[in-house]
Amino acid sequence: MNRRRNALIGFCLLAIAAIEIRNLYDSFRGSRGTEKQKPDLEVLEEKDQSRVQPNVMLDVENQNQETKIEKASEPQKTKTVLFWNWNWTPDIGEPLDTVLERSKCPHHHLCKLTKDKRLVHNSDALIFHRSLGEKPPFSLRRPEQRWIWIEGEPPCFGAMPDTGEPYNWTMTYRLDSDLYGPYAQIFRREKPLKKDYMSIVKAKTGLVAWMVSNCPTPSRRMDYVRELQKYIDIDIYGSCGPGKVKCPKEPGKIMGYEEQCLRKLESYKFYLSFENSLAVDYVTEKFFKTVNIDVVAVVRSGANMTRLGFHKDWYINTADFSSPKELADYLKKLDANDALYVKYLEWKNYYYSAMSTTLCNLCERLLYHDDPPKTYTKDDIRQFFYTDACFKPNDIVRD
Repeated sequence: MNRRRNALIGFCLLAIAAIEIRNLYDSFRGSRGTEKQKPDLEVLEEKDQSRVQPNVMLDVENQNQETKIEKASEPQKTKTVLFWNWNWTPDIGEPLDTVLERSKCPHHHLCKLTKDKRLVHNSDALIFHRSLGEKPPFSLRRPEQRWIWIEGEPPCFGAMPDTGEPYNWTMTYRLDSDLYGPYAQIFRREKPLKKDYMSIVKAKTGLVAWMVSNCPTPSRRMDYVRELQKYIDIDIYGSCGPGKVKCPKEPGKIMGYEEQCLRKLESYKFYLSFENSLAVDYVTEKFFKTVNIDVVAVVRSGANMTRLGFHKDWYINTADFSSPKELADYLKKLDANDALYVKYLEWKNYYYSAMSTTLCNLCERLLYHDDPPKTYTKDDIRQFFYTDACFKPNDIVRD
């Protein structure tokens, strides 16, 4: 009897031990299964900023988040981007190969920008401006190359030129481009400034300024300004003004104007940032150059500024007024109320404008994203960039 009871007890103890061992094993497996894994490149592709990127980067410290991708998988080969017929340079005398490093692109050591056409066979991407001047080297094309169609000016001046085909990506100022390429971008400062804007306002001596050299334009901005001048004084610099007082302009500069010229604007309360064309998403240095100086921009463009990421208290938009007279009345109201006017300046303590991250985004895409190839024909480019892209002005009122 005792022998049978002892055997039963032994069996029960063995069963309990087996269950405990199984539980420990399952617990161990479960803990490993829930262990945080490093994201792979497929997951990170969901954060591809090169497709549609806002003009305003809210966190300057993380504006190049693709640094995480670089640590996850170091490429085996440096990528080469050949500017086939695009003569852009950020500043006169600055070599092209310093652009990425100067703009603090984390991939600058893995991406080479060049205009040397002898490198066409070894280039990973070729950039073609729409006004080619010469046909792309179709016979030299490699299947794995990315051909990029670039344009920084709106299609409001004329018909579409012969662009050749096909292309793989578009790079323009439009948000729906494959590579979004605004004229500049706005970044949050790591350390806010502490400017006394009330003192700055009281030192101003002028009211409204405008620098302009191209007079007749599709946007009819001269006609708008003539109407505006009936109700408020405007000092015009450039060949379109009455005295034709010129302000020096360096063609190679990112913002286009000499430092002394921009500083002259700071003696005014308002600057007319009027675009030559009213086109979808088209905002140029006429606005961006005012961000880093103490003047309020009055913008007139075809872009939806809010959709582009610009806060409404960063500028005054002519589209918000029914006529030039109504705009003039509002500018006079701000001129008479320093506290109200200063609200349009205080944001500059927290933000600044600089060169866009477009080229850095291009390098990131070439390095870390294996996108399925696209094909854009002439008709595709026409539909994308030329169809319903420009607007006729409807805000010019004549007595």
